[in-house]
Amino acid sequence: MITHTNISSLLARGTGLILGFALATLNPSPTLALENSSPQNSSQSSQMNFIAQSESSSSSLADGVYLYGQSPEPEQIGQEYLVIRVNQGQVVGAFYMPQSEFNCFYGNVNAQQMNLSVVDPYDNSVHPYSIALQTTSPVAAQNASSVSLTLEGYHQLSKLSENDQRILNVCVQKHQ
Repeated sequence: MITHTNISSLLARGTGLILGFALATLNPSPTLALENSSPQNSSQSSQMNFIAQSESSSSSLADGVYLYGQSPEPEQIGQEYLVIRVNQGQVVGAFYMPQSEFNCFYGNVNAQQMNLSVVDPYDNSVHPYSIALQTTSPVAAQNASSVSLTLEGYHQLSKLSENDQRILNVCVQKHQ
């Protein structure tokens, strides 16, 4: 049964700062340490100015780059966001909070859920998480037979920031 579970994450070793992540999960797992990465110079950041998606498939998330947030507005302090690249059912991305650190993940997506392996950057241990997919009703202007999928508990956002792209590039380089 899918439940919303608070996952406490240590932001930095020895600081005692705790951050609650509310994830739609099938598999509650151990505490995660979040990564602090220095900015990278990436020639790809200018290539990803918007969400690139192919037509939705009713069986899984379509290939492309996605941004989801607990808030329907980007860059809200204290809110969790996910930036994800989907390619043929494989995913690479990161959980992050604005003006904070981030955690890379990799995994796969199927019709019911996104199965992730979240990497602890301090000891490289891997923690499994599953986020449920939910269907959304097509809007009146769309073909009634098309079905859109989204992550349970998150709002899909339409545009990646330069920082979103930087975070995604770091994770893709590490876990591709």
